[in-house]
This record gives sequence, C-alpha cells and structure tokens, in this order.
Amino acid sequence: MSTRKPTAEEAANFLKNVPEEWQAFWCNHGTVLRNYADLSAALADMTPEEFAHHVNGEKNDFAEWTAQVFGDKTLADKLRLLSTPEASQRMVARRIEELTLAARPVDAAPVEAAIAERAEAAQEAPAAIAQEVVSPLPAEKPSKKAVKKPSARAKKTVAAKKAVASPAPKTAAAKPAGKKESVWSKLLKR
Repeated sequence: MSTRKPTAEEAANFLKNVPEEWQAFWCNHGTVLRNYADLSAALADMTPEEFAHHVNGEKNDFAEWTAQVFGDKTLADKLRLLSTPEASQRMVARRIEELTLAARPVDAAPVEAAIAERAEAAQEAPAAIAQEVVSPLPAEKPSKKAVKKPSARAKKTVAAKKAVASPAPKTAAAKPAGKKESVWSKLLKR
C-alpha cells in the first residue's frame, strides 16, 4: 500500500471529474459517478445489497475504478480492505479531505512577509535598547551623582562641633510647636 503524499498537481487531478464520459462509473442502481465527491455521496446512500453487487469476495469495482481511471493506487488499496458502504464512504471522504489540502497552493508571500517583519524587529530592538541606555537624562531632572551627600563620619563630626560650640537646652519648650523632631536635631542633642 502506497503512503506517499500526492503532489499538488496529482491531488488536483484526483479531485477532477473523469475526462471522458466512458470513464464514469455506472452504479447498478442507476447513479453515474464522475469524481470522488460523487463516489462518497453514492456510498453514503447505497444499500448493502447495491454495495454487494460492486464489492464482494471476487471483485471491488470502486477500488478498480479509482486505480485504473484516476491512477490513485493509495485509495484503491485502502478500498480493497473494506467491506461495507459506510467504511468505504468514510475512507473516500478522508481521501477527499487529504487531496483537498494537498491541492491547495501555498501562498508563500504572507509567510515571507511575516519572516521579514520579525527579522527587522529583531534588528531594531537592540538599537532601541542601546539608545535608551546611552541617552542622557532630561535637563530638568538633576543627576543623582551631581549631589554629594556627606558621609556618616562627616555627619558625626559636624554634629559634634555644633554640640560643643553651642549647647542647646534640652527642654520641651525649645522645640517649635507642631513640628516633628528631625534626625539631625536628634543627633545634635546627643
């Protein structure tokens, strides 16, 4: 049994109507089949007796028709294994779906455009990140490095000098009303 996937051209040919009237399949109940869709519909409506006329231990007319007229050995091999109209109809329907997908031409333009867009975005992203890192801060915001804060040792030295120079009274009246005592004032009081 062949498992090779058909090319788009082969799939399209399998799905076409038979090229000549004499190649059509004539069912014993009067239905004329010209393509796989006709075969699927006929199998869905076929009685077991009508099916047995075409498929039995001696022959499988549907498998022979698909192999000889269409050249579809894959479907023919699968149909030879089946013995009911329902199973045969499902197999033909699956083959139609498979061939329909294979026959669709793939439009490469949208895929190529999406790939190019992603590549362009990937190239622009590092440049944008680098620009953000290199660009200076706005002028209205002063740089944090420009403002020097005194070290802890310098703070203690300044506080000690102030305490020695002018000892402040340690009373509650010395605090201004309504203001919290700052860390600097606490250090000065020590």
